[in-house]
Amino acid sequence: MSSTNNLLYYRGRVALHAILLGLGLRKGERVATQAFTCLAVPEAIFAAGCVPTYIDTEKDGVNMCPQSLEEQLDDNISCVVVQHTFGIPAQIEKIRTICEQRSIPLIEDCCHVSDSSASGKALGDFGVAAFYSHEWGKPLPYGLGGSVNINDSMLESKLEEGYLQLHGPDWKKNLKQNIQFQVFSILYRPILFWPLRSAYRLAARSGVAESNYNPIETIENDPSEEFTMKMSVHAARRYLSRKEDLVAFVEHSQKISEIYSSRLNTANFSKVEVPHTSQTTYSRYPVWCLDKESALRKARELNLELAEWYSSPIHPLQGKSLEIVGYETGSCPNAERACAGIVSLPTHMKTSVNRAIKIANIFEL
Repeated sequence: MSSTNNLLYYRGRVALHAILLGLGLRKGERVATQAFTCLAVPEAIFAAGCVPTYIDTEKDGVNMCPQSLEEQLDDNISCVVVQHTFGIPAQIEKIRTICEQRSIPLIEDCCHVSDSSASGKALGDFGVAAFYSHEWGKPLPYGLGGSVNINDSMLESKLEEGYLQLHGPDWKKNLKQNIQFQVFSILYRPILFWPLRSAYRLAARSGVAESNYNPIETIENDPSEEFTMKMSVHAARRYLSRKEDLVAFVEHSQKISEIYSSRLNTANFSKVEVPHTSQTTYSRYPVWCLDKESALRKARELNLELAEWYSSPIHPLQGKSLEIVGYETGSCPNAERACAGIVSLPTHMKTSVNRAIKIANIFEL
C-alpha cells in the first residue's frame, strides 16, 4: 500500500472526492470510471459536482477495458478513475498512455489493493493520485476510513489546503463506529459469515450501524455530510499503529489464493484473467462460475463464505436505481456478464487453509 501522508478521510469515497476537488474539476465535467464497481465511486463524483461516464470491463476480466475507454473519451471527459478490482492490476500502463496522450489526469482506485504491482511498479504510483479504503471487507479494515497517495506536488498542496477545512465525526458517529469495529473484531468468524451479514444489513437499515451506502435518492443533489469529514481519531490511531499488519495479510492472501488456484480445476468455474506482467495480492479471489445463484446457495447451506459482489454494474443498485446514477442498462455488456457470473472467495486473515479447501470444493458439488 503506497499511502505516503497523513491525509486521512472518513471513507475512501471522501478521499476520491477530495482528489477531484483538488484537480479543480468544474461543475458538470465528466469523469470516466468503470462499470462493475460499487456505488461509492459515482457518489464521490456527484458530490464533486461532476458526472460519471461508465466504461466497460475487459471481456474475461474485472477491470476497465482500455479499448472501451479510448472509444468513449471525448472533450467532455476531464478525468479517468481506474479501479484495480479485487487487487488485480488493471491494464494500467495502456490506460496511462491513453490519458497522457489526451492530457487527462488519471486517478487509481486502490480500495482493494494491498501489495499488487504492474511491471514491477506498485499500484498507486501510476496516476496523479490514488485513494484507499479501510472499511469492512477491505484488505486492512480499521473501522471506517480512507487514505490517499499523491504523485503530484501541486495536487498535494491543494489536498493539504482542503484537509484543513474538514472536521471529525461527532461523538455519536464515533461511538457507533467503535462499537461496530469491536463487534466485527470479536464476533466475526468464517462460520458466522451468513448470520452476521444478515444482522449487519438489518442494523444498517435501522441506523444502528454505519451503512456502506448512503440513500440513492440524495446522491446527485444532496451530498452526504461525510464529504466534509476526516477519519475518526480512533480509526486513525488504528491505521497508524497497525501498518505492520500488511506483511501478514500479503503472506496469508498469497497462501490462500494458491489453494484456490490449485484446487479449482473443474468445469464449473474459470479463473479471472490477470495481466501477465502483474503481481497480484488478492483482497478477494474472484472466479467465474456457471451458476452463480447455485454456488451462493450451496455456500450458505454449508455455512461457507462466498460473496456475490458485484451483483450489479453499480453495486448494489438494481433496476431503475441505476438510472439515478446515470448507468444505462446494456451499455457495458462485459460488466453485466461479470455481475451475472462472478463470485468472490475470502483471502482475509481468518480464512484458514481448511476453510479455503472447503470453499473450493463448492465448485465440485
